[in-house]
Amino acid sequence: MGLTFDFDSYGSVRSAKFLAGFGLPPLARVEVSRQIASYKLFKLANGLRLRRARAAADAV
Repeated sequence: MGLTFDFDSYGSVRSAKFLAGFGLPPLARVEVSRQIASYKLFKLANGLRLRRARAAADAV
């Protein structure tokens, strides 16, 4: 059929690990972005909340 599957742009670490299961090692690509301080704080707080939720789910 001539179709190609694009492995570029992993959405998360889990996605990268899943795709690595197909045999090719994931490549790290640098991403540069500018963010205002309030957005950085939101991202930090949200990440901490998600980690705590995962840890609680794993503990059960």
